[in-house]
Amino acid sequence: MSSNYNRQLRYLEVILKNGKVPHAFLFHGPDQSTCRLVADVVIRRFNDPGVSGWPELASAQTSSDVHRVQKLPDKKEIGIGQIRELRTFISRSAWGGRFKAAVIEEAHFLSEDGLDALLKTLEEPPAGSVIFLLSASINVIPKTIISRA
Repeated sequence: MSSNYNRQLRYLEVILKNGKVPHAFLFHGPDQSTCRLVADVVIRRFNDPGVSGWPELASAQTSSDVHRVQKLPDKKEIGIGQIRELRTFISRSAWGGRFKAAVIEEAHFLSEDGLDALLKTLEEPPAGSVIFLLSASINVIPKTIISRA
């Protein structure tokens, strides 16, 4: 993993040691595959704190406790229906880990209605849930979402 993320990974280790996991994270940058990898590694570490060190490859992407939201190929935006599905998913108890995680890939494609639904979820997150927003640009994410992630 790139050394550009060492500071962030050290911060996440501190979170794990303190046991106070925030309900949301915003990872942004032009390399979405790295943002996705970091989110997967963080999810794996949150759900399996016994893993020593940061694994080079994340296995969270196949977990039943992870829900991924992304723009559908035939759509221009991530819609409210997809965010409603996310809310339903994270409101249920985790199966194998400590947390249910939702990863919104390409969050910069969220529709206005989708953003409103996400804002409500971020304001009242279900217990035991963590939401990861991944975006190529932070400039298109509304400040109300940024302040809660």
